Amino acid sequence: MHRRFRNLLALAAIIHISAIRGYYLVIGAQSEVNYDLFISCVMLVVSLAYVFSGYVHLDRISLIFSVLFIGGAIISIGAEYCFPYPNFIINSNTTGGWDAYIMGEEVKDVVVIRWSRISTFFAISASYLLTLMVAKKIIHKQDLVSITKTITSFFYLITIFMIIEWLSKTFFGGVAYESFMNVFFGSGQNTFVDLLERGTGYQLQGLSREPAHFSFMLFWGIIFSIIRYKVLAWKNFPFYVKIQLTLMIVFMFISGSFSSYVYVPIIVLFLIYVYNRHYHYKYLKYVFGLFLLLGALSISYILNDVDSSTYFGQRIMLTLLAIDLVDSGNVIGIGASSSLTRLVSIHDTFMDFLQRPLLGLGPTVQVSHGGLVNFLSDTGLFGLICWLGASFAGSSYKYRYLPIFILLVLPNIFMGVLTINTAFAMYTPLIILCFQNSNSSDEV
Repeated sequence: MHRRFRNLLALAAIIHISAIRGYYLVIGAQSEVNYDLFISCVMLVVSLAYVFSGYVHLDRISLIFSVLFIGGAIISIGAEYCFPYPNFIINSNTTGGWDAYIMGEEVKDVVVIRWSRISTFFAISASYLLTLMVAKKIIHKQDLVSITKTITSFFYLITIFMIIEWLSKTFFGGVAYESFMNVFFGSGQNTFVDLLERGTGYQLQGLSREPAHFSFMLFWGIIFSIIRYKVLAWKNFPFYVKIQLTLMIVFMFISGSFSSYVYVPIIVLFLIYVYNRHYHYKYLKYVFGLFLLLGALSISYILNDVDSSTYFGQRIMLTLLAIDLVDSGNVIGIGASSSLTRLVSIHDTFMDFLQRPLLGLGPTVQVSHGGLVNFLSDTGLFGLICWLGASFAGSSYKYRYLPIFILLVLPNIFMGVLTINTAFAMYTPLIILCFQNSNSSDEV
C-alpha cells in the first residue's frame, strides 16, 4: 500500500508537471474531465483509503486548518449570494477572453457562480490537503529519492520527444508531431489543437497546446533534477544529465515562450541557494554582485536600447506599455497582445481582490494570468493563511522556507494557471517535503 501510494504520487506529479490538460473522460456533448483533475480525484480516494484503513492518523492542527480553509471557501460563496459583488470582472463566462477585453470589446461580466467549477475547486483542494497530510506521515527520505528518480527518468523520454518534435517541425512541417498528438492524447479543447507558427518556423508545444506549457514542463524537470542530485543528496550531475539539462534550457528558449525569460532566472536563483547553503554562503557576495551587474545592464537595455524588431524586444516594449496603461487606467481599445492582456488581467483581478480581501470573491469566479493573484481572489487572505497553516503547521519538522518560496511563489506571480493551480498541484507536497529539516537519517 505504501509503495502504491508513493508511485501514484510520482505519477500525479508527472501529470501536473506535464501540463496535459486534455480530456481523460468525455461527459455529455462538451464536458471534459481533464487529466490533472482526474489524477487529483484518484489521489483523494487513495488518501481517504489510507485514513480509513487506520494506517495513518492525521495531525489535528493540519486538519483544523484544512477544515477552516474549506469552510472559508464555502462562506465566501454564501457571501457572494447574499452580497453580490457590484463591479464587472473578467471571469470564465466572458466571451473573447483577455484579448477581446484589450481590443475594446465588452467582455467583462458580473460575478457568476458555476457549480461545476466550484465542485472542481473543492475536489482538488481537498485532494491536496489530504494527500499532504498523509504524505507527511508516511513519505520518508528514501521515498522522496525514489519519487524524484521516477520524475527525472520520465524527463529522459521528454528530452527525446522534444528533439523529435523539433526535428519534425523544422524539417517535416510538423506532420509527425500532429499525428502523434491526435492519436495518443486526443484533440480536446485544452490539449493539442493546431500547430503554432512564429516567423518562418513552428513553436514547440510539448505534450500540451502552447509553448508556455512546454516551457513550464521543462522548468519543473530541471528543478526536480537539481533536487534529486543537489538537495536529497550532494552528488555531481552525471555527464549525460548535464547534457540533458543544457538541452532542456536551450529548447525552453527555442520553444518561443516568453515565460522562459522568467523561469531561467528562477532556476539560477534556486541553484544559488543550493550551492551557497552547501558552501555556507561563502560565495554569496560575489553572486549577489553579479546579479546586480546583470540587473543594471538589463535595465539599461530596457530603458535605452530596446530592439523592437526582435521577439524579446517586442515583449519588453509591450510590458512597459501595459504598465503605463494600467497606471493611467486606459486599457480599452488599444489592440490585443499576449503581454498586455495578461498583465492587465493580473492588475484587474488584484484590484477586485482588494475590495474583498478577507474571503475573496469566491472560488473560480475570476480569471487572471497570475496564479498567486488568482488564489487570493478565490479564497482571500483567510484562505491563504489557512492554506499555509495546513501545509506547514502540525509537523514535527521545521521547514526551509526560502527554497519553497522560490519554487512555488516566484513562478506564479506572473504566470498563469497552466494546470491545476500550484497551490493544489501534486508536485507541491513533494516540494514541501523535500525542504523539511530532520535530525533523522530515515525521515526528511
